[in-house]
Amino acid sequence: WKPIIICLLALQSAVPNLAQPSHPDFSGHWIEESRPVPPLSQVGFCPRECTILQTPEKLSVKSALGASTIDLVRPTVTTDARFQVAVEQTVAASWQGATLVIMYKFKEKTSVATTVSADVRLTLKDGRLAITGTSIRPGSGDAPFEVIYRRVQ
Repeated sequence: WKPIIICLLALQSAVPNLAQPSHPDFSGHWIEESRPVPPLSQVGFCPRECTILQTPEKLSVKSALGASTIDLVRPTVTTDARFQVAVEQTVAASWQGATLVIMYKFKEKTSVATTVSADVRLTLKDGRLAITGTSIRPGSGDAPFEVIYRRVQ
């Protein structure tokens, strides 16, 4: 048995992708195909149109709202002090099977800190990009949404 185990370990280290699951690639230019359900003014992650570039480590999104990059390996924490109250933003991404889940947490840096969180889930369904999620607002309850996008060549 020992030679077989040694061969299997050698094969696994020689071909590292055998041990890692394959994830869908969301790269492409996407245009909204269905209005959000329930209606929203826009989905901040990808409004009516966006371009996504994905690598194993990062997901970059460009739209009319600007550009953002999400680290797919480790959470990032930033502080935005442009407004009257500084806001700490934590973004963490993880894979749940073929779904990319991105968790956002916004925390006001005040003595009575208010925290708002949201999750965005990206999946491919029949060649279309489905973005679903939930905004969780203190005192207002959950606000789930779903938007479908088609890829433009």
